[in-house]
Amino acid sequence: MTGLNIKDFLTYGAFLQIGPDLFKVMIGPFSRHDSVKAALLEHSALLYKPNFWDFMNKNGNLSQKPVYSAAKTHLFDRAELIEFLTSMQSKRPLVEWKPVNEAPFKTQFEWSQSNFNDQKLSKSVPIMRQQGLVKFTVENLLWCIQNLIQNKTFGWSYGFFENEEGVIGHTPEILAQWTRIDRQLHTVALAGTYAKGENAHDKIMADKKILNEHQIVIDDIIDKLNSLNFKARSIQGPTDVLELKYLLHLMTEFQIEINNVEQVFEVIDVLHPTSAMGLYPNDRTKLKEFSEFTIQKERDLFAAPFAIVENDCVYCVVGIRNLLFKNDQVQIFSGCGVTKESDYELELTELQNKRDSVKKMMGIFND
Repeated sequence: MTGLNIKDFLTYGAFLQIGPDLFKVMIGPFSRHDSVKAALLEHSALLYKPNFWDFMNKNGNLSQKPVYSAAKTHLFDRAELIEFLTSMQSKRPLVEWKPVNEAPFKTQFEWSQSNFNDQKLSKSVPIMRQQGLVKFTVENLLWCIQNLIQNKTFGWSYGFFENEEGVIGHTPEILAQWTRIDRQLHTVALAGTYAKGENAHDKIMADKKILNEHQIVIDDIIDKLNSLNFKARSIQGPTDVLELKYLLHLMTEFQIEINNVEQVFEVIDVLHPTSAMGLYPNDRTKLKEFSEFTIQKERDLFAAPFAIVENDCVYCVVGIRNLLFKNDQVQIFSGCGVTKESDYELELTELQNKRDSVKKMMGIFND
């Protein structure tokens, strides 16, 4: 770690967990490239971080996909990264959380139910936001990163920050992980949420609404993988319960044989957003209509793909369970899968549980 400066990293940096105890760390300044192929000829690693709704205007041509290179890229194990992060004093951010505005979520919920009743949709993912006031300093950012890295739990920590704004999170959801060695791309259907508690494992597996919600995501992923322009056989694993520190989810794993980075991006393009984050059916007219809600326009990186791209591997996660910070404000978005059978009050509780889990993971939960 000789020559690495923690302040440089906190000023313009990015990181993504790529294994149980491995992290790719990028230290800027960052440079944008509009061609993945060309950029990979000059740089060992690239960062891909589109906003959630960028896909609405996307061009499937890999040569026009924006990616970012950094001045330095490093591979740390967990102990090395913790040592690097403790080279500077951190400080807990004292966030003044504002009350959640329920109205935008209610509008999305009612729009969804109307479309369910008209049989135009089967599932949607309305979102909610909580904002907080705080002068979010680099010492505050360091505090949050330290809490994520030191608490070893299932999932993938990630972040990007530049010019005193950015995102930091710990997601349980993979969109695409691939290495050239075995040529297997892994993705998951992750949908259906329960708070941890007595008999929660049995309850989530017996909840008809959640099982239906999860099956919709499975069907969506199968349909999308089958639509790929290249022939590849996908393998579906069994549905199981994923137990996180604060929440439970239903999860089904998939794998598909992929030959190169170009095909990986084709998979990412066709999968995002899965119905775990978007709509089902994946009707473009309805997606456009949904994207026009004000809160949807303001979600930026929330639930978007977040990836480290190399010639021989791609690690891409779904950017959920995160904190976004800018100027004197932080915000946490949360989303929930809604179907015709959804109970409004239960969905509100799920949204709060997800936001609370983010605060707890980052050590900023106000008891």
